[in-house]
Amino acid sequence: RRRVAILYYAMVDCGMLPSLEIISRPFRWTFTGLEEARETLLKKAGIKDSLRFNSKLDAHLQTVLKQEANGRYSLVYSVSQAIYTWLR
Repeated sequence: RRRVAILYYAMVDCGMLPSLEIISRPFRWTFTGLEEARETLLKKAGIKDSLRFNSKLDAHLQTVLKQEANGRYSLVYSVSQAIYTWLR
């Protein structure tokens, strides 16, 4: 991503020679129900006209959301994260 490159070159410009490692880590969203999950994910995706996507997204969410003991629903997936290390 662009911000990873910008930070890398800023560190080099300051005299550091960073090593960059991209790791995969779990990420969890927690929702009170299917409706909140749908609204949140559509908003995050920037979709304003959600009516035509509701039924397909609801069907998909029912397969990927896990209900927890407290009644909430969670969506867990992996995200990539950049980690910089350097020696002085």
